[in-house]
Amino acid sequence: MAADPSVKEKAWVEVQKKAFTHWVNTFLEKRAMKIQKSLVEDFSDGITIINFLELLRNKKLDKKYNPNPKMRPILIENTHLALQFLKDHGLEPKFITISAEDFVDKKETLLLGFLWMLFRKFRIATIAGAEDKSEEEGLLMWCRKVTEGYEGVNIKNFKESFNDGLAWLAMVDKYTESKVIKYNEMLEENSTLENIEQAFQLAEKHLGVPHLIDAKDLMEGHADDRSITLYTSLFFHAFMTQEEKLKEKRELESEFSSKKQKMSEEMQALQAQIEAVTKEKLELQKILEDLKRLNMEMKEKYEKELHDKDELMEKLEREKEDLENQIHEWKAKFNKLKENADERSQLENRALDVLRKNLIEHLNDINTWKDYLEQDRKSHVPETPVFRDEKEVKDRAFEDQVTFLKGALDSENKKLEVLLKQREIDRTAGSAKKSSKK
Repeated sequence: MAADPSVKEKAWVEVQKKAFTHWVNTFLEKRAMKIQKSLVEDFSDGITIINFLELLRNKKLDKKYNPNPKMRPILIENTHLALQFLKDHGLEPKFITISAEDFVDKKETLLLGFLWMLFRKFRIATIAGAEDKSEEEGLLMWCRKVTEGYEGVNIKNFKESFNDGLAWLAMVDKYTESKVIKYNEMLEENSTLENIEQAFQLAEKHLGVPHLIDAKDLMEGHADDRSITLYTSLFFHAFMTQEEKLKEKRELESEFSSKKQKMSEEMQALQAQIEAVTKEKLELQKILEDLKRLNMEMKEKYEKELHDKDELMEKLEREKEDLENQIHEWKAKFNKLKENADERSQLENRALDVLRKNLIEHLNDINTWKDYLEQDRKSHVPETPVFRDEKEVKDRAFEDQVTFLKGALDSENKKLEVLLKQREIDRTAGSAKKSSKK
C-alpha cells in the first residue's frame, strides 16, 4: 500500500531537519556552538548562519554585523550579509533561492531547500572522480567504492540497493576498520530487519549519523528515495570528516614534527648558548671573585690609610697646638722684646739728647778755649760757632746726628791740637828768647 503523499512529505521534512541539524552542528561545534531550538529559529537572527557559513567556507566575514540584534531591520541586515558572503565566496547567485526576509520570517521549506542545496554543492559535489556526474551519481559511485568486496552488497540505485541495510553495515565496518562488528557473521545470523536496525544504531553510535528512516518502511520499499539519498550522504560526510580530521592530524603531526625538529635545533642552539653563557658565567664569577678580593684589599688599604690619616691628623693637631703655643710664646717674647726695645730706644734717645747736648757744649767750649788761646794773636779772627742752634742737629736722623757730631768733634779736636802745638812752639820760643837776653 502506497504511503499518503502528505505524510511522506512531512516525513521528508523531518528527515531533512534531523539531517541538516546534524550537519550544521558538525561545523558549529568547532566554535562550541550548536542548534539550540531549531534551524528556522536559530537562523532567523543571522548570527548562527554567519558562523555556519564562515566555518563551511573556512573564511571570515570581513564586514561588521550586529552580534545582538533585536529589531527586524537589523535581523534582515545580518542575514543579508551572510548571503552576500556566500556569493562572494564560491556560490553563484542563481543557486540562492531564499531571501534575508525569508530567514527572518522563519520559512522552513525555503530554509531546508537552501541547506539541501548547500549540502549537495559543498559536500556531495566534492566526491573525487565525480566531476562530470550529478551529485546522486557521484554519491552512488562513492558508495560502490567504499563497499567493494563486501558480500551481499550490490549498489545500483538509492531505491532498491539499501533496503536490506547491508550497504550501511559495510560502511560502518569500513569506517571502524572492522574493529566493531563482524560483518560476515551478522550477514549469516541476522534477519534483514535486524541488519537495518543494527546499521542505524551502529551508524549513530560510531559515525554520528542520526537515525532518519523507519526500518520497516525501508525494508518494505516505502522509504522516500530522497531520505535514503540524504541519509547515505551523511555517511559520506562522516567519512570525509574523518579523512579531514586525519588529514588535519597528519598536517598537525607534520607541523609538530617540523616544529619538534626546529625546536630540537633551537634546543641545540640554546644548549650551545647555555654552555657559552655558563662559560661566560664562570669567567664572570672569577672576575667577580677577583674584584671582591681587590675590593677587600682596597678596603683594607683604605682603612689603613684612613687610620694613618687619623693618626697624621692627630699628630698635625698636636703639632698645630704646639706651634700655636710656640707662636704665642714668641709673640709674648716679641712683645717683651718690643717693650724692652722701646724702653731702650727711649733711654738711648734720652742718652743721645744728653750726649748731644754735652757734645755741643763741649764743642762750644773747645771753640771758646780756642778763641781764648788765640786772642793774643794779632791775626786772630774769631770763628763762627759750630752750632747756632741745637735744633740743627736734633732734627736730623740718628745716624746723621752721630756722623755730624763725630765729624765736628774730630775737626775741632784737630784744630785744638794744632793750636796747642802752636802754643807750645810759641812758649818754647819765648823761653829761649828770655834765656838769650840774660
